Amino acid sequence: MDKKQYDAYSSIIASFDEIELQDYFEEKHGVISFKYKGKQFFMFIQVNQNQMPDVFTNYKQDYPHYLTADKNGLRDVCLFDNTEQINFQIPLEDKIRLVIQKLLSLENLNPKGIAKEYLKEFPIYWNRVCEKDEYIYQLFLSKDINYEWLNPRFYKYGNRRLLRFCSNGLLFNDESNKINLNHSKSIFLRIINFDNILPPLNGNKWNVSTILDIIANPQIERITPDAYDIISSTSYSEKYITIIFEINGFYIACDLEFKNKGTAKLINKIRNETIKITHRKISRCDIAYLSRRIGNDNMLNNMKILLIGCGSLGSYVAEELVNCGCVNLTIYDGDNFDYENTFRHKLGTYWHGFNKAKILEYELNEKHPQVNVKAFPHMFNADVNIEKYDLIVSTVGSSDTQFEFNKVFAEKFIDKPVIYAWLEGDGRSSHALCAFNNNHGCYNCCFTNDNGESCQNKYNFSNPQDTHFLTNCCGGVRVAYGSSTLLSASLITLKAVKDAFSTEDQNAFIYHFVGNRVIKDTNVLAERCVVCNDN
Repeated sequence: MDKKQYDAYSSIIASFDEIELQDYFEEKHGVISFKYKGKQFFMFIQVNQNQMPDVFTNYKQDYPHYLTADKNGLRDVCLFDNTEQINFQIPLEDKIRLVIQKLLSLENLNPKGIAKEYLKEFPIYWNRVCEKDEYIYQLFLSKDINYEWLNPRFYKYGNRRLLRFCSNGLLFNDESNKINLNHSKSIFLRIINFDNILPPLNGNKWNVSTILDIIANPQIERITPDAYDIISSTSYSEKYITIIFEINGFYIACDLEFKNKGTAKLINKIRNETIKITHRKISRCDIAYLSRRIGNDNMLNNMKILLIGCGSLGSYVAEELVNCGCVNLTIYDGDNFDYENTFRHKLGTYWHGFNKAKILEYELNEKHPQVNVKAFPHMFNADVNIEKYDLIVSTVGSSDTQFEFNKVFAEKFIDKPVIYAWLEGDGRSSHALCAFNNNHGCYNCCFTNDNGESCQNKYNFSNPQDTHFLTNCCGGVRVAYGSSTLLSASLITLKAVKDAFSTEDQNAFIYHFVGNRVIKDTNVLAERCVVCNDN
């Protein structure tokens, strides 16, 4: 920034009332300094068109959106969310005006507005004062509740140690890593009124009065009446307790130490006998919460799903079912992973020679401790008890096998959804059929014409001559299709899964991905199908 630019930009800042411009110019830094209400600020003009000018202050006291000071004592003032505007579309002069307007708005907040802004960045201030601990604190809730007594569990992964606070009844797949250690009781409390609750500011930690203001405030009901009844009526005889609060969607934890183990009502023990409060970082980690945070509807959380086949498409579908919140997944596949599977499968070359189903079981269970994937290293057969499942997804590549499954499911899996997913050999098209086995369409309908005669799959778009095969020794072939086809097939399979639990009429439907478009067809039933129709 040269002197001419400095003068032009400074004049914009100086045009705002009450701003006191500092006469300081240094070409290599591109900084304009000014004061407002006695506070010193520094604006760094960005050359990058995609960025807003940065504002820093050397003000030492905490204030909303004043971030942690660097080694020079400067604190970045956070003025914009990264989604508020598209920066490159705004001329630099207007960016400077926007920054000053935002800063003045921030500096003129009333006390209620200041408290409201602090809530947006509550964890920043909380985490600053948290003591280091050898254990990582995690919270696992089974449902959204206002209060609950929690079970503490310790786990060890090498040098990594976890302390989980869990709702009753939660199961984990890593119990072999559990270690037996004693810990005090813990209670979860949701704060329902957080007006004027401030985080620990200027390094000052919460004290007993702060906690009593939350759990026993006679003027403001900050927790629900039933939660208050629990802490006021429960007799407590431990020397320690961990209180976990939810405040404005954030989670924080306090370890309280009492004078002794004497028995008293919990609220009185907190009021009269607390000698130490230790602030802890804690993260909510249950799968329902994490899934909901990314926009999933948690529809699959309580569903038991059977996946038959975990080759290329099956491996993609298995992972995405878990990503969508399915925690009870059973997989059947008798095939082993081969090097040539590598770039159209979720597994990597390390797993060459291992059974696909068992390795996917291992990989998916590693994703989250609540995921419960069970794998059987052989092909599905008709003797398997399928009544316990809510949905069956078949991703096997053989139409003959799908035919056999269709007959079995029509007899044994009545009025429950079955999804048959397949890819066409042209490497461009894919399909996902959902049938309910109640005389309203099935997989066999795809191969039945209007006269009740067998035909080629009437939903396939490609010509047989367009199919690309790779020979795989005597009698064995692979269809050559690319990764984009797998992604499109996974997409429509997941859409079919969601619709299977959303529809009320239970008529079969089919999704197609063809010509880079998703098409849904509800006219599946073949009137003369020998499997699902009596005609």
